[in-house]
Amino acid sequence: LQEETPTPTTSEPIPTTTTASSNPPPKPTTFTIPRELAIVPINESSVQFTAGLLGATAGCLLGGPLFAAVFAATTNYLSRKDDEPQSNRGEVTATSPKKIVDTASQTVLLFYNYLAQFEKENKVFDTTFRFLEGTVDKAKRTEQGEIISNAENVLGTVAKTAEELNDDYDLVGGVGTVLNGVGDLVEISVDKVVELDGEYRLSQRVG
Repeated sequence: LQEETPTPTTSEPIPTTTTASSNPPPKPTTFTIPRELAIVPINESSVQFTAGLLGATAGCLLGGPLFAAVFAATTNYLSRKDDEPQSNRGEVTATSPKKIVDTASQTVLLFYNYLAQFEKENKVFDTTFRFLEGTVDKAKRTEQGEIISNAENVLGTVAKTAEELNDDYDLVGGVGTVLNGVGDLVEISVDKVVELDGEYRLSQRVG
């Protein structure tokens, strides 16, 4: 009897199935920040607002929020008041408080508008933001990518909510109206105190 030699069997390769990654690729980062600075018209209203802003900044640096409020009210009041003649000839001096405050405010506005025009022509902000967006996109591919994506989603939600609230309730315009009303109230109050002091000479009695 002849022994049958077993024929070698070739094992078929087991098909391998590749499962797609459950995490989708991160979305490109886009900062929802204005890429241009708006030109601010230099008029009475913008000068008065800038005067209050300068006063608030100086007060905050010198003594905190309380000083900021006092300085803002003072500089805004000085910018609102018309100059009075400081000499017998009826001329207005160039060093009057209103002139000083208005000149400082106009200088700040001119400098801001210069920067806004420079940015409009050279796109410095846009180039900087594009570089930062690319850096964030690279960071998303690292181990900390999920944390960065979650933080970006939260910030995007907050920014979108704030934008919707401003569109619905005009928060920016409302703040401007409130600040203008506070300036009117300060002006009326100070004028009334000055009027009473001139009528009853309260400051002389205190002295």
